[in-house]
Amino acid sequence: MKNPKIDQLFARLDSRREVTPTCMDRILAIPSAGVSTTSAAAIHAAEYWTKKLGTGGAKLRPVQGIALQTIAERKCMLGLIGVGAGKTGICLLAGTAAGAQRPLLLAPPALINQVRSDLEWWQEHFTFTPPLLVSYGKLSVASGSSILDDYEPDLIIADECHYLRKPNSTRTKRFRRYYIDRPTAGFIGVSGTVTSSSLLDYAHLLELSLRENAPVPLSQHELLRWASTIDPKGEPTLDDWRLIWPLVDWYCSDFFNQPEVMSNEKRRATVRAAYQTRLVTTPGVVYTQQFSCDASLHLIAHNKITLPLEVAAALKTLEESWCRPDGEELSEASQKVAVAKNLSIGFYYRWLWPDDQVDYEWLEARSIWNKAVREQLTYRSRPGVDSPKLVQEWIETGGGSASLRSAWSGWSLVKHRPEPPKEAVWISDEIIDYAVKWLLSQTEPAILWYKSLAIETALDARGISVYGAGSPAPLGESCAASILAHGTGKNLQHYATALIMEVPGGSLCEQLIGRLHRPGQLRDLVAFHFLDHTWPLSTAFKKAQDDARYIEDTTGVRQRLNAARLFNHEP
Repeated sequence: MKNPKIDQLFARLDSRREVTPTCMDRILAIPSAGVSTTSAAAIHAAEYWTKKLGTGGAKLRPVQGIALQTIAERKCMLGLIGVGAGKTGICLLAGTAAGAQRPLLLAPPALINQVRSDLEWWQEHFTFTPPLLVSYGKLSVASGSSILDDYEPDLIIADECHYLRKPNSTRTKRFRRYYIDRPTAGFIGVSGTVTSSSLLDYAHLLELSLRENAPVPLSQHELLRWASTIDPKGEPTLDDWRLIWPLVDWYCSDFFNQPEVMSNEKRRATVRAAYQTRLVTTPGVVYTQQFSCDASLHLIAHNKITLPLEVAAALKTLEESWCRPDGEELSEASQKVAVAKNLSIGFYYRWLWPDDQVDYEWLEARSIWNKAVREQLTYRSRPGVDSPKLVQEWIETGGGSASLRSAWSGWSLVKHRPEPPKEAVWISDEIIDYAVKWLLSQTEPAILWYKSLAIETALDARGISVYGAGSPAPLGESCAASILAHGTGKNLQHYATALIMEVPGGSLCEQLIGRLHRPGQLRDLVAFHFLDHTWPLSTAFKKAQDDARYIEDTTGVRQRLNAARLFNHEP
């Protein structure tokens, strides 16, 4: 039975509503058009594009077919496509599918040669317009400031688009500035790990690709408030929860699911679920839910290693007094974490000052200048002055604020002094020897994964084949490989066993595991061992797991760290 008083109340409330559509109104009004990459539509699309572009002898995968279909229809796409699922083919064929005249493909520096090799294979089996291939690294150096303007691409395809994750980096600023001048140019971003731990990692990529259909606020203020509710380290107010809650109501309207009566943990989980659904059902977003490899995946923690006394003492001193073994007192938490991880392996880095004469004047001037440049690029960046080198040139020609010129004045007086080299000081060889012994005990070829140059040098000195920066990918022998040089993009499915000496963050860990756990893997089991014998290493692994859960919760892309079975290594 109707209640006239209630009807009058709702009528008054309706009359007070803001007529101008809000950011949330726009987002909720975006149609839902999610298509599974394993659906009949995806399979049909793969058959269609294989027939349209193929020359025989090769077939596109369903995820590649539906991605090309999306690109053909919308001239844009954000591909949340898992590691090893077929991103390279999508990136190479995207320009032709979109009808672009001057497509440009951005790729990580370490993958340029591999993409060139892949391009030859694809040209043998498909007919398409090859995109201009450009390294992300070229966008970061001063000489690369005009590379986009000179070529004027009408479509930019970003393979591993998480390389554009940092909005304030030189390369990302130059990339975004190009679209300000050419708003009709299309953008396609593809990555299996588009985010690390924040909505801010890729909201700008969503906006560039989908424009008004981006399922995130286009207002920076509202975007920050959304991020506070979604991100692991966000600290939202109740008003922030209320701002994003209409998305929850859209996702699953429930009178009892109100933010005021829920814990922060429950609120965040609910908001993430709602956001993920809005993201993956947005037209122009393609994502994968299945892994591209059927092999089982095990993670094996080496947490029963006897800790060397020297390492235990050094970690205790660091924890209690923030001092390295050489007595240097650290000032930032990030420095402490980095030193703690190194000490867990048995070494630390220090400046190697000639005759032990520390140049405090050089250190202070360098610190002040670096801070001033960082603030300039973060808060006051401008065309032609978007890298440290260009900031310096700008000041030398009379530009810059008084504080920036003052910082340069102090640094310019001492910058000619040579930077002292760093040296690795090993306080214990037991952990590095443990890793070598593990590698040599394997019955099939295996990989030791590392990040630090000190570890690379130590392994090389012990006769281990080391693949560092600038080297080709490992070919099948037991070896050590740099995570930074070979941890992304490389096809290493001829290995099935590895030991991670230094666990990276969640997104890079997913990339790393995907080097082995990928299509073409012939073993039934892929096993990733990892060192876990100290609190810094355990904390790093826990952080990687948290990152992986965040990525999966918000983007829907399954993460191997979540799916793998976890075991403790038995000596």
